[in-house]
Amino acid sequence: MATLPVRAASQGVDWATTSQSEADEKRGRAMREHEEKLRDLQRRYEKHLRKCDEGSQSACLDARDDYAQMQILQAPQNRPY
Repeated sequence: MATLPVRAASQGVDWATTSQSEADEKRGRAMREHEEKLRDLQRRYEKHLRKCDEGSQSACLDARDDYAQMQILQAPQNRPY
């Protein structure tokens, strides 16, 4: 009975803190999601660039916007890692 408050407090601390492996998993997930966004933008950019080469003015504007978004995501301060 005397150890019950200590065990309860210990369990509370465990629930309130993030273990290193949980932090690593979260960081890895954020990195994968970030890289996926960049890949999607790269595909869109290449698609719009092809259409731009075929003469579509709106595709040229879209390609420019895609490129700008990729640059923003690649900036060090916008990386989740």
